[in-house]
Amino acid sequence: MRQAKATIGKCIKVLMRDMSVRNILKTAALVLFRVMLIVIALPLNAILLLVNNNKNKILLIPEFGKFGGTKTYFLQLLEYYSKLHYEVVILLQQDQMDDDIIDAIALYDYCVVPSPNYNKKNVIRNLVRLWRVIYSVRPEVVVSSIGNFGNFLELIYIWKKMIYIMHVYPEAKTCRWKARAVIDVARIFINNKKILVTVSDYAKRKIAECWHGGNKNIQVQVVGNTVRSDKFPNTATAIGKRKSYCVLTVGHVSWTKNSEGWITVAEEVVKKMKDCIVKFIWLGDGPEYTKCKKLVSERKLKHVYFFGFKSNTSDYYRNADVYFQPSNMESQGIAVLEAMMYGIPCVVSNIGGLPESVIDGENGYVVDVADSRKMADRIISLLKNDEKRRRYGKNGQEKFIALHAYDRWCEKMNELHDRLFG
Repeated sequence: MRQAKATIGKCIKVLMRDMSVRNILKTAALVLFRVMLIVIALPLNAILLLVNNNKNKILLIPEFGKFGGTKTYFLQLLEYYSKLHYEVVILLQQDQMDDDIIDAIALYDYCVVPSPNYNKKNVIRNLVRLWRVIYSVRPEVVVSSIGNFGNFLELIYIWKKMIYIMHVYPEAKTCRWKARAVIDVARIFINNKKILVTVSDYAKRKIAECWHGGNKNIQVQVVGNTVRSDKFPNTATAIGKRKSYCVLTVGHVSWTKNSEGWITVAEEVVKKMKDCIVKFIWLGDGPEYTKCKKLVSERKLKHVYFFGFKSNTSDYYRNADVYFQPSNMESQGIAVLEAMMYGIPCVVSNIGGLPESVIDGENGYVVDVADSRKMADRIISLLKNDEKRRRYGKNGQEKFIALHAYDRWCEKMNELHDRLFG
C-alpha cells in the first residue's frame, strides 16, 4: 500500500513538472474565476438598472499615498470640481484621512463616505463593497484616480458612466494569472460610457497593450498632468562664476525613482566639480529613505541631502539650478512639470513618459537610465554653462505653458465630463 502511494505521488510530481499540465490547470482556474466574477457582477448591475441616478452627481474615488503626485492630483480635482455645478461625494479610505485632506474637504464642503482600506487581493469583496456605495450614493458618473495599476478595476464591472484615470502603466507582474483574469472580465464591461484616461502617450501604449485583448473598441485618452500656478516664476538665474549650485529632486525615495542611482550620480558630480559646492537635495519620503541616508553616511558624501517630505517645496524649486529625475519607472512625473514651470532645466532618464516632457537638447537632457556617468556629465555641462541653463529653462517653461498649464488641463477635463453628462 505504501509503495503504491509512493508511486502515485511520484507520478503526480512528474505530471506537475510538465508545463502543459500546469497550463491546463491554470487555464481552468482562470476560466472559473472569470465566470465567478461575471456571475456576481451581472445581478448587481441588474439591480442598479432599477434605481434612478442623481443628476449631475459624481462619486469621486481617489487612490493616493501620504504624499506624491497622486495626492497632488486629488487635491487638484477638489479645486476643479469646486468651480463646477456638480454635486461631489468622495469615497476615502481610512489611511487617506490626514490633516491636509481633512482641511481641503472642509474648505470645499464635500460629503465624504468612509471606507476600509482597499485590498487588491479581495476582488469579490471589493466589487460588492463598491457596488453598495454606488447603490447608496446613486451618482450619474463615477470618477476614479488610480496610483497603482489594476487597483479599483472592480469599478469597471459596474454599469455606470465612468472616468477611470490611471497615473501608472502595467509592469510585467501585472500579467500574473489572477490579474489577467480581472482585466479580461473588465474588458467585457467596457463601453463608450467608460472613459479610460492616462497621463502620457507612453503610458497609453503600455495600457493599450495590456487592455485591448481583442476588444478594439477600448480607447485610452491622454490628459497630461498639470501644476496649479496663477503666476509663472521668473526663469532668470545668477550669471557668472558662483561658489555653489543646487540640483533638486522631488518624489518618493524608492527603486521606482532610482534612488541608489541618484546617489551614484551625485557622488560623481560632487567629485568632479572641485572648484565649487554642488548640493544635491532630495525632498520626499519612501521605502528606501533610511537606506539612502545610511549610504550617504557610509560613503562620507558631502553636500548630498535627503530632507524628507516637505509640504511646501516652492523655495527649493526657486533656488534650484538643475532638476534631476533618473527614474526606473515614470508615467510622466508631476515634479518634472513643476520644475519646467519654474524654468529649471531637467536631466531625466529615458524611461516612460519623461522624454515626452523633456526634449533632449531643448529644455534639458534625456539619458539612458543605466548610464550614470553620462547623467553626471550632463548635469555638469548645465552647471558650467549659464547661457545654456537659462535657455533650456526658458524653453521648458514655454513648453509647460503651451501644453500643461492649468487652464489647458481644465479644458481637457471639461471635454471628458461633457461627453458623459451631455
